[in-house]
Amino acid sequence: GINAEYGSSSDLSLLCCDSTFDPFCLKMKQSTVFSFNPYKFPSAKNFSYAFFLLVAGACLFFVPVLVPDVQSGSLFQSAVNSVKGFELTDEIHAGIFKDSDRSGDTKPSWDATFRGVSILGGSNTLEGTRAYVQQAQSNHFNKNTKEYYEGVVLLKKLGLLNLNDKTTVNQYYNQILALSESNSAFRLNSRRAASVAATYYAFEAINELGKFEEFKSTEQYTSAISFVAAQKETGGYHNVPSENATILSTFHAVNVLKRADLSSEETKTKYFGNLTYYVLRCQNLDGGFSQTPVDSKDALKTSSTSTTLQAIFVQEFLSSVGMSALSITDSTNSKYKEAFSYLRATLSSSGVAPGALLKGRDLEATYYLWLVVSNFDYISYGTPREFQYLLLSLSLIAFVGAAFFFYKEQVATNVLNVVTPHFTYTLAALALAYLSIKSFPGLALVVFFFYTFYLIIEAYKLEETEDNIDGLLILDAGLITFIYLGAAFSFNLMNPATFTQLYALVALLILTFLSVFVVTIGAAYFSKYKKLTLFVYGAFLGWVANTFFLLSFLYGRADGDVTARFLYIRGFLPVVVLGIPFATLGLTYASAGAALFVQQTTPFLKK
Repeated sequence: GINAEYGSSSDLSLLCCDSTFDPFCLKMKQSTVFSFNPYKFPSAKNFSYAFFLLVAGACLFFVPVLVPDVQSGSLFQSAVNSVKGFELTDEIHAGIFKDSDRSGDTKPSWDATFRGVSILGGSNTLEGTRAYVQQAQSNHFNKNTKEYYEGVVLLKKLGLLNLNDKTTVNQYYNQILALSESNSAFRLNSRRAASVAATYYAFEAINELGKFEEFKSTEQYTSAISFVAAQKETGGYHNVPSENATILSTFHAVNVLKRADLSSEETKTKYFGNLTYYVLRCQNLDGGFSQTPVDSKDALKTSSTSTTLQAIFVQEFLSSVGMSALSITDSTNSKYKEAFSYLRATLSSSGVAPGALLKGRDLEATYYLWLVVSNFDYISYGTPREFQYLLLSLSLIAFVGAAFFFYKEQVATNVLNVVTPHFTYTLAALALAYLSIKSFPGLALVVFFFYTFYLIIEAYKLEETEDNIDGLLILDAGLITFIYLGAAFSFNLMNPATFTQLYALVALLILTFLSVFVVTIGAAYFSKYKKLTLFVYGAFLGWVANTFFLLSFLYGRADGDVTARFLYIRGFLPVVVLGIPFATLGLTYASAGAALFVQQTTPFLKK
């Protein structure tokens, strides 16, 4: 009966020895039956450490949602200043803007000049800009609604059009009305059919001329509103009936329909109902947006900064008219909040990039940023998400430390001798690796190499330990790895971007605890082995294998680059490199201890 309870004849010596006088007996007692009281308080010293870390962890956990917007103003000003780099400076084209900021690009662009002057309010060489615009004016802006709109804006910005000059204003107004199709909407030119885009440009041009109130009483206004409203399809708007809905066409439609009478909830629902659903369907896994809804076949497609800002504009407008509860400032909606992360990843002190983590500056994207900020100045996009998640990772480390000090006195000395170095070296290696990735990525490889070497040595030492009985250590660690990685592999096969989602990282924590807990209970029950150190060793080896093989699997399937890109955009890098590995190590040990406690205190499992 005694052997059945304690598992081996050697443990019988515990019944007939005095640990006070026999060091061997004391060592045996520390290594055998697990005694644990989760409600027992530690000494004052350890309690003070645990309490301090608990409070620090709680503060760090909640602080990220309170971090103020510290960089939006400076980033926006940097974006505005970057526009100067698109202005040509040669003698022929001085004052005209180009589409790219490449030094070898000297091709003038009408659209780029419109965007540049709109943002800056002028140029460094005003005479050159005025001459360029006046040349287009002499050609009646090619009798094109888009060029009429851009031309009127440029004339006003450059001081070449006075709205008190009724003759000139009425001339432009009538020329724009001439491009209206009977019982339909506006056309880009006389050879094109009516479209949502042309109607948007016409409405904006008429508004710039100060004639919109007069225009609202015309038949052209009524038919144009009806035409645009009729282009709604499955939530979004298309440009013409024969095309699919896009974010850009929806952006144009919203800016047209916002000038309609929106006093009726029925009208607002007709115009803007389900638009939020459509916008979110166009969101990619990286948080940015594509022009059309994303399906499973192109789930990893690259987003565009301009399209993302168009989507943000639409969404914020819907929120402003009460047609959507979502907002980029609403931290409760994680999916839309990812647009904030993507936008932040496109901004730097040098300007706005065409896409997240892409090089170069994009004038079109800068223009849409200027448009969004001009209309919705409350938007916060300056605080890096990575900083917020760094605080979250530090909170996880603090919680693990608090638990360690609270229960430290109930853990056997020989177990502490194993666990403490693992915690210390792992935290040091992870912290150094994260700092290396941020400052000098090449050094991170060296850090991980030496840490991997340390883990190999530790694994060898544990395999050779006297506590390893009949391969039970390897069996225990192998089963933990099999369960953990089996589930992780299944998740990743279903969706290659699984590990770029925050919920998946939380799921890894839960999966770590469950895999160790289930295997440890099973191993202790079937083997009748009682020494805690063996199961601590097994849990650690399982953690090493889980971490190593999961990373190998991701990079082996070439998902590593995709995952890394998403992690950088969303700011999850500190969570993945620092927080999750350390937290899973702590959970591994806690789960092994909890499993043995349950196994030894539950009658049917103890038998």
